[in-house]
Amino acid sequence: MASFYFEPSKMDYEQYRTACLLEERLLTKGEQDVSWFQESMRIFLDLIHATGVTTTDASIIDIGGGASRLVDALLDEGFSAITVLDLSEKPLATSKARLDAGSAKVSWVAADVTAWQPSQT
Repeated sequence: MASFYFEPSKMDYEQYRTACLLEERLLTKGEQDVSWFQESMRIFLDLIHATGVTTTDASIIDIGGGASRLVDALLDEGFSAITVLDLSEKPLATSKARLDAGSAKVSWVAADVTAWQPSQT
């Protein structure tokens, strides 16, 4: 099994169990074979634009973003302050590899969102 950002001793049992199950699913299935896969990010982009933010003033955190393609769409639209947070490093690595050089424009965080403290507010 792939390594985790957290040491198991620092996670409670349910967090560790959830991380293990997600990690196993991602290791045994393809990106498009999981139930939460979305090819098009249009609805999410429409919701983001409906808030009135612009590409120059928005800081966006995709919580549970892992291997999601939302980060690709955000970069394509010109957003620059993007963070992708996921409990597991594996899906983040998938997105980084897919974005190649574009991944350097994104902050990647492997953490439990209930314990994570953002560097900016």
